Amino acid sequence: MKNKKTKRLLAHLGQKKLRKALRRAVMMRCALRAICNWSIQDADDGVPVAPERIVWACGKGLGVVK
Repeated sequence: MKNKKTKRLLAHLGQKKLRKALRRAVMMRCALRAICNWSIQDADDGVPVAPERIVWACGKGLGVVK
């Protein structure tokens, strides 16, 4: 049985089941790690990374829907 805090956090994440929320968190972590590596690599090559480009990549990687 879930307590109130768990239910509230799941609702905040837009999930109803704990397993799905955990899978989603793992996917987000992988996406953010890839985006971070990508932005560091671009910066090392001397190409400035525009903040809009990073925000766009984060949105795509995390599946953000507006």
